[in-house]
Amino acid sequence: MGMIDVLWATLHPDTGPRGFWDQGILEELFAGTLARLPAGVGFVHREVSGVEVTAVCAGLGGTGRGAVVVIPGGHNQGREAEFGAALSALDWCLLIVTSDEEDLFDPDGVTSHLVAGRHVLWWQTPPVGRCGEDGWRALPIGFRAGTVGQAAGLRDGWLWHERAIFATFAGQVTHARREQALAALAALPDTVRVRVAPTDRFAAGLGWDDYLTTLGQARWAPCPSGPVCLETFRMWEALEMGAVPIVDLLTPGTQDPAGGHDYWRRVLGKGHPLLLVDEWGAGLDWVGRYDRGFNDRLMAVRTEAWWQEFKRGLARDLCDDLTGLGAPMPEQERVTVLMPTSPIPSHPSTAILDETVASVVERLPGAEIVLMIDGVRREQHETHDADYTAYLERVLDWTRRTPDVTPLLHDRHTHQVGMTRHALGLVRTPNVLFVEHDTPLAGDIPAGQILDVLDNDLADLVRLHHETAIPPEHDYLMDGLDTVGLVPVVWTRQWSQRPHFARTGWYQSRLDESCPAGYVGMIEDRLHGIVQSEDPSRWRLAIYHPEYGSIKRSGHLDGRGDDPKWPES
Repeated sequence: MGMIDVLWATLHPDTGPRGFWDQGILEELFAGTLARLPAGVGFVHREVSGVEVTAVCAGLGGTGRGAVVVIPGGHNQGREAEFGAALSALDWCLLIVTSDEEDLFDPDGVTSHLVAGRHVLWWQTPPVGRCGEDGWRALPIGFRAGTVGQAAGLRDGWLWHERAIFATFAGQVTHARREQALAALAALPDTVRVRVAPTDRFAAGLGWDDYLTTLGQARWAPCPSGPVCLETFRMWEALEMGAVPIVDLLTPGTQDPAGGHDYWRRVLGKGHPLLLVDEWGAGLDWVGRYDRGFNDRLMAVRTEAWWQEFKRGLARDLCDDLTGLGAPMPEQERVTVLMPTSPIPSHPSTAILDETVASVVERLPGAEIVLMIDGVRREQHETHDADYTAYLERVLDWTRRTPDVTPLLHDRHTHQVGMTRHALGLVRTPNVLFVEHDTPLAGDIPAGQILDVLDNDLADLVRLHHETAIPPEHDYLMDGLDTVGLVPVVWTRQWSQRPHFARTGWYQSRLDESCPAGYVGMIEDRLHGIVQSEDPSRWRLAIYHPEYGSIKRSGHLDGRGDDPKWPES
C-alpha cells in the first residue's frame, strides 16, 4: 500500500511546525506506540513551512492524494485563509490543529475553503463555547513524544492499592486553582503520604524520570487547570503511569462548572470514570468518598480499563476517518476475536484466561482480541467482588503490555448479549471469532480457509467442535456433510456458544433480531431454540468437520466450576 502523507505545516516565519510538547500524542499515534494500528497502516512525515506549504499541497493535488495536515494553531493566528487556499488543492485532508491553548486560531477559516465531505477536523483544546457543536473530533493535549515507552520502563507494577504515595502534585503553582489544590493536599490527614513539588514555572521542578516515577508510585494525581485551559499534560501523564487523575472543572477565569462538564464530555466522551471537581477546598470530601480500600481500588481498575480503550479509540477514529476520506489504507484485517470474561471461582488467578488467549494467539497471530469484561452479578458480590477486582488488576497490567488485546470493561453485570453488542460496534473487520474465556482452541485449525468461506458468503458461521465426534443424540440437529470452499463441514441447526467464526454484520443483525433491548443473558440460551424453529437458510451454521480423525478443535477448562448458572434477567 502507499504511505499516508503527514504534513507538519506552518506559515510563521520564525517557528517550526513540529516538536511541540502537545504534538507528542500525535507522534505516538502515528507510530503505533499509543495504541494498536491495523497491520500495514504507515505514515511518511514532512515538515513544510511558508511557500513550501502551497507547493507541496499543489504537488499532491489532482492525483487522488491528500494528507494529514498538522498546524500549530497558536503560532499561525491570522493565517487561516492562507492555509485554506493551500490545502484546497488536496483531494482530501485530515486537518489537525494543535498548540493553541489560548484559542487564537480559528479552524473555520481553513475548513471554509475545503470541499464538504472531503475533509475532517481534529481540534486540540477547543474553546468551551464550541464543545456542543458537531462536525469535528477533540484531540487530547496528551504528553510529549516518547512518554509511552518511557512510562513502560519506569512503571514497576501498577497494583494501585499497594502504591506508597497517596497523592502527588508536581508542577507550577501560578494561579488560584493550583493554590487551592495544594491547600487541599496539605489538609489531608498525616496518616497518608503526599508528595508535593511546586515550582514557579513550567518544567522547572522534578527531573522527568523522577516526575514520572512519582506518578507511578501514587494513587491519586490532582490536576488543577492551566491558566486558560482545563486540560493539563499532568492528567494524561498520570493515566499513562497508572495514577487516577482528579480533573478540574474551572480555570482561574471561569465560575460556572457547566462549561467544564461540556468540555470534558467532548474530550473524554460519555461514560468516563474520572473524578471532576469544582472546589479543591473540599479535598477531604473526595478522600472520604473514595479512600475505602476496596471501592477506590475498583475505581482505579475502571480508570485503567477506560484509558486503554480510550487510546485504542483514538487509533480507531484515525483509521475510520482516513478510510472515509479515501486515503490509501491497507487491505482490511480479516477477523477480530471477541472473548468474554466474568467472575469465576479460580480468580484472582489468570491461569484460565492465559491458556485461552495463548491458544488464540498461536493460531491467529496479530489478530486483535477484544476482552469483554463483565461486571459482577448482584448475587455474586459477597463471594466474588474482591477476588474479581484483584483478577482485573492483573489482567489490565497484562493488557497494558499486550497491544493486540483491548479491554472493554462493563461497570455493571451485562452478560454475553450486552457485551457482545457493545463490542461489535467497535469491530472493523468483516468477521469475528467468539471464544469464551475458558474454551481454548485446540489442534490444527485452517483459519484462513474458514475465513474464505465467510468472506465468499458460503456460510454465516463455522463452529469449532468441543468433542471428538458429533454425539448420536445430536444427529437430529445435523443436516449432512459437505465441503464448502476448501473446508469440510457438517451443516447444523444447533446453536452453541463454543468457539466459532462468524460474519460480523450477520452476527450483529441476528442479535438485534433475536434479543430484546436490555436483555441480560447468555447468547446460547436465547438463540438455540430460535435457530431450531426458523428457516435454516436464515441460519447457515456449520461445524468444522475434518474427514478423518477427531473433529475436536476446542477445549473446556470449566471456569464456572461449582458456581450456579444464573438465569437470564
